[in-house]
Amino acid sequence: MSAVIDSSMVLSAEYSEDRWKLKNRVIYVGANGGVLADISEGSGDLPIVVRDPFLTDEKEARRRASIRLALNKEYGKQLRIEMRQEDFENLNVDLGDTVIVDLPDLGLNNANMFLVEVEYDPKRLRYRLTLGGRLESFEEFFEEEIGGEVAARFGKALTIPEQTSTLAYSLDKIARIQADQKHVIYVNKPPITLYKAQNVILDSDGKAELVSGTIEGSFEARVLPPSELFVNWIKSEWMAEKNGGSISAEFINSDGETLGQIYDAYDIQFYRFKKWPQGYGSLTYKNASNWGSSNASISDRRMGILHGYCLKLTPNTLGSDGEAYYPGGQDLNLDLSWAKWMRLYLYADNENDVTVKIRLHQDTSNYFEGSLVVEAKEWRKYEISMDSLSESGSPSLSNINWLSIISAYPVLIDSDHVFLPAVRELMRVRFTLKRDSPDDPSPKIKLVKIIWREGA
Repeated sequence: MSAVIDSSMVLSAEYSEDRWKLKNRVIYVGANGGVLADISEGSGDLPIVVRDPFLTDEKEARRRASIRLALNKEYGKQLRIEMRQEDFENLNVDLGDTVIVDLPDLGLNNANMFLVEVEYDPKRLRYRLTLGGRLESFEEFFEEEIGGEVAARFGKALTIPEQTSTLAYSLDKIARIQADQKHVIYVNKPPITLYKAQNVILDSDGKAELVSGTIEGSFEARVLPPSELFVNWIKSEWMAEKNGGSISAEFINSDGETLGQIYDAYDIQFYRFKKWPQGYGSLTYKNASNWGSSNASISDRRMGILHGYCLKLTPNTLGSDGEAYYPGGQDLNLDLSWAKWMRLYLYADNENDVTVKIRLHQDTSNYFEGSLVVEAKEWRKYEISMDSLSESGSPSLSNINWLSIISAYPVLIDSDHVFLPAVRELMRVRFTLKRDSPDDPSPKIKLVKIIWREGA
């Protein structure tokens, strides 16, 4: 059941509609350039023209124009709200999730909207949420109004181009809304793009299914984020039909390593990529009191590159190693066996570059270590492959009790998420479809979405 946001948990709210995105008139131009439908509401002064060279039926055009008119009324709607940390955490929602908004004073009565941005202010313990146009406007449009009906109506073996052209506008709008908010959604829609397909083809609706006469097959959905502003992978969602068979989803990085797997991956499912810490920047934002130090001091400084505050490690004696470690009690008990990368933002507060060591301790005798040359007088992002770390003793990533940063000269430390399963690289989702008999209906994959964050 979707989480509910009502006035009891909202400290402030701002609702807006961008009229440049709203449309109150839909014109369908079909085969040979003929106008098949022209439907409007009110003054009809904000038209959208949909050109579909495969469409010939006026009744079908009017039906679609009515759907599109209802759909376009949702574009450009945005709600920004602020709430207490406790209330947000009780919602148990993440980016891309649907929530029910019940704020009658803003004209939103049990409205389904989707979460496109989350900002956290740790100083005030407040969350600011941005919610966009209503999720069912896309998914119901895809599932009920368009998916499969075109082929049945016209009786063609291949009517994929018609479905594709009809869906392109709505998908493009949704993608742009996400990108504007620094959260980007890759959508693999019918006709599903198949990579490394084995015994899997597309049906007449463009959904992925097993080849006739086979009981098992697989294919991959893939995406490489194009922007260097990539921060982290958030989650993947997909829609699938079980049809008496079984479906599993496996998440694979660019090195072919499995990051996670979901069984019984049918209906509407999702997978969240792991990260640590969960709170964006929580390791280093005004957190010096939870660190310990040896032959050094660790302090909060208002000099961060990602946040207002970062940490500063200052050795007691310049030129001699000083160490800061987290947590101060050295009792983290953290399983990092899933992590492939470690990331920190560092600034050497020195005239020359500084060598910094980073250690992941199981105990004092057993730890992993990496070494970095940190640029002098310049903030930079440093990503370290966990495989590149050296070992002292016999440490295990499944039992890390503290991490330490060692430097002989002052260093500023900022962070977003320190441990990650993947960075900006090719992400692969492998779907495996199975059925007991070749005569049984095939499981089907109808839609795949992969979501990541961009921008600091």
